Amino acid sequence: YLKYKKDIPMKNKKNNMEKYREKLEYPKIIARLAEYASFAVSREQLEQLEPLPTLQQAKEAMAATTEGVELLRLYPTYSLGPCRDIRDSLRRVELGGTLSVEQLVAVADLCRAARLNKDFFSHVKGHFPQLTELAKGISLFKTIENALDKALTADAQIADAASDRLYGIRRRIRTYERQIQEHLENFIRNPNTSKFLQEPIVTQRAGRFVVPVRQECRSSVAGLVHDVSSSGATLFVEPLAVMQANNELARLHAEEEDEIAAILRALSMLIASNAEELNYSLNCLARLDFIMAKARLSQDMQAAACQLNDNGLINLKQARHPLIKGQVVPIDLRLEPRLKVMVITGPNTGGKTVTLKTFCLMTMMEESCLHIPAEPGSSLNFFRQVFADIGDEQSIEQSLSTFSAHMSNIVNILQNAADDSLILLDELGSGTDPTEGAALAMSILEYLHRCSGKTLATTHYSELKSF
Repeated sequence: YLKYKKDIPMKNKKNNMEKYREKLEYPKIIARLAEYASFAVSREQLEQLEPLPTLQQAKEAMAATTEGVELLRLYPTYSLGPCRDIRDSLRRVELGGTLSVEQLVAVADLCRAARLNKDFFSHVKGHFPQLTELAKGISLFKTIENALDKALTADAQIADAASDRLYGIRRRIRTYERQIQEHLENFIRNPNTSKFLQEPIVTQRAGRFVVPVRQECRSSVAGLVHDVSSSGATLFVEPLAVMQANNELARLHAEEEDEIAAILRALSMLIASNAEELNYSLNCLARLDFIMAKARLSQDMQAAACQLNDNGLINLKQARHPLIKGQVVPIDLRLEPRLKVMVITGPNTGGKTVTLKTFCLMTMMEESCLHIPAEPGSSLNFFRQVFADIGDEQSIEQSLSTFSAHMSNIVNILQNAADDSLILLDELGSGTDPTEGAALAMSILEYLHRCSGKTLATTHYSELKSF
């Protein structure tokens, strides 16, 4: 069986790795990590976080996470600031499109966040080489920021000061509105005309100032009807005396819209001319947030940096499974470099499976450059592949019993495991006759001892303990 394992059909390696990660609840760690993201760009990067391919990359990224933890210790109020995802806006202006007011507000927020982080890391005290290098890549956008601050109000509207022409148009609009309001106020206070009204109020219909006239008095008020109440008892009439002023007001509003469109186009062109620098700064800010999210998760889990090696040493000190709530019983686990296989035994509910999952989850976390919930000084070997056979994989749909499902999974592990692999086998050989299961488990462990990296297995079989 082992001799001819090469004849077993290859399965999709990526799907298998995803299956192992699901089984070991790695996606739950990633989901928890993504909650610390400040905006969508870094959140997407965190959601796609996977173990890095080389030890050197993992060490560098782990050092960045450690920098983030130290930064939060020295500057606990640090925040990325009002960062927004403007990728769609940048694509739009690069194609010659015009941004909306809401999109311009998002660009203004990003420019402000870029300035605040650039300033923060230029004055920060401490040794943060990777974070500082990232901050150096952020550009300052004073021209854009000043233009947007001038053009936009605090409630995300185009300000009067956005252009001299807009200021003049709006000043004339306010003058005409005041004149019309005064004329209609006199109309509703005059006893000779107020008796025709349903209510003594001035309102608007289709952008024009009107008064509510009782239906039976329609002929007594000269003007244009713009609307009728649902009951038909009230007509909303624009009196002839204010019709010319309303016409002028409508013309001014059209001019206002044209000027606002011109302002939006000009601001969009300004952003388009800086699109490349904005996009690069956006990515730098996202990377900063990516690192700081990992640092905040480390704080939340009371985690510590792990020493990475490629010599086979495993030394977990007081490791705690990060997904167990409440009081967690920590574990110590040590494998010297020369030891390749560890068999864990003990009673039911004694923690064997949790130990396997804790160790494997720690491995995946440290290879993703996350701090692990263990005591400082813990060491882990860098594994390039992780395989696991944990839990009941019985499948009625595929006509697999519990035993055959386990064996199908183990076949795949034996086929793909290599010297740089970590293999976890829970209750190896279970689901069949104990004597036969123990014998099969022995042959599997013997093969893995010869041909793969590190193997951890749990068992109840006394024969396997003796072996």
